[in-house]
Amino acid sequence: MAADSPPDAPAQHSTAASAAPAPEVPSGTSTSPVEGDATQTDEVLKRVPLMPHLWVPYTTHAAADSVRAKPPGTRVRRGEPVTETVPQSSHAPLAPADGVIAGIESVKLLDGRQAMAVSLEPHGGANGAGSPPGGASAPASPRAQPAADLFGEIQTAERGTWIEDMLMAGIWAERWGSPDLIAQLHQSMRRPVDTVVCSVLDPDRAVPLQSVVAGAFGAELSAGVALLAKLAGAERAWVVADVLSPDAFQEDLRKHAEAAGARLVPLPNEYPQADPTLLLHALLQRRLPPDHLPTDAGVLLVDAAAAVAVGRFAKTRRPMLTVPLAVYDAATDRNTFLEVPVGTVLEDVLEFAGIRADCVTFRGGPPPRDLRLTGRAVVGGAELTVYVTPAEEDVNPDPCIRSGWCVEACPVRIHPAGLLEAAQSNDADLAESYGLAACIECGICNYVCPSRLPLLEGIRSLRRRGANR
Repeated sequence: MAADSPPDAPAQHSTAASAAPAPEVPSGTSTSPVEGDATQTDEVLKRVPLMPHLWVPYTTHAAADSVRAKPPGTRVRRGEPVTETVPQSSHAPLAPADGVIAGIESVKLLDGRQAMAVSLEPHGGANGAGSPPGGASAPASPRAQPAADLFGEIQTAERGTWIEDMLMAGIWAERWGSPDLIAQLHQSMRRPVDTVVCSVLDPDRAVPLQSVVAGAFGAELSAGVALLAKLAGAERAWVVADVLSPDAFQEDLRKHAEAAGARLVPLPNEYPQADPTLLLHALLQRRLPPDHLPTDAGVLLVDAAAAVAVGRFAKTRRPMLTVPLAVYDAATDRNTFLEVPVGTVLEDVLEFAGIRADCVTFRGGPPPRDLRLTGRAVVGGAELTVYVTPAEEDVNPDPCIRSGWCVEACPVRIHPAGLLEAAQSNDADLAESYGLAACIECGICNYVCPSRLPLLEGIRSLRRRGANR
């Protein structure tokens, strides 16, 4: 696997349409933990204990009746599947603790998507706050190897088995900056992938979860990058970091990247550079339409959290029973970085973090994306950052004044106001002409609109209608 250099240093907002720089999005100020010396989970990520009830998500794709949960009353062990069948092209939903199956229901994840989930009532004892992050190791596969052997060759015929083992370890990631990992892996078996990219870019520098994870778990990250490159048959691997991150952090990350046969690539990181469409064009000048997987452009893309989950599996066969989560509290202007059992609901996370959940607004991901949540949203492999801000009253938008700010600020140079008009008139052809297919739903248009028009909601409504046709 070559560690080739990327093309010449890209502009901060290189896009398929040579977009203008998007404005900085203000958010809570904080000192990035990567500037400190803490490298252990206890010092960086606070462990959230098991709550009395968990909702283990198992798919965002399959119909409710396509996967059978184990019958209510069934006892399961930690790391054991909670369903009788594993969803096709998805991960095995694993119990984060010993417990009893209570049923099955529909839930919302932290990115606002609906998912089916198995309700689990954990037992107490050793599965509580004192348990190791990520859960106990699953039974080792007969093919489990020491980490030192990871950098040897994986035969093409063995890739599918490795991927299947990862899915049975409950590993998944499906979020804005780290698209559907499982689908990318499956697609890499059918089409050429020449580059693996691990993005350590945080959409909001003030909530540096990816940097925290990369700084705390560099060895696991490098193992994950190495394994993904072997599984994808990629010629090169890059670890992409914010060019403004501290020198010591970049140097440490460079050492870990080189251990995986990868190369560190510093990149200017202004919101929404972490979006795959913008990131792949900045790195490789490749066009990636929104809603397409990076593997369509010959790249397998993951964020730091996903790479670490894969690396833990590579080194110890540990299943993914927890995920890292960042909670930004606007009332105190502080971040809390947590290790959360999969299936925990947001209100329980906030209670543990000492954040009042009344009279506030929850958002999944950077506020410009405006992904509103309730306290019942469930933690999993989807969004990993939550913003808690004062409650907001509904506003009555003013008439459009044709300021053009939404067009000027758009990183992909579409016409958001025109798309709102198309949504109001239900005109699919007009929506296409104004660039609906290119929208990355970053929300900058909403953020800058002086008339407070519901531009992002108009775009999302157009896409919902298109999906239902």
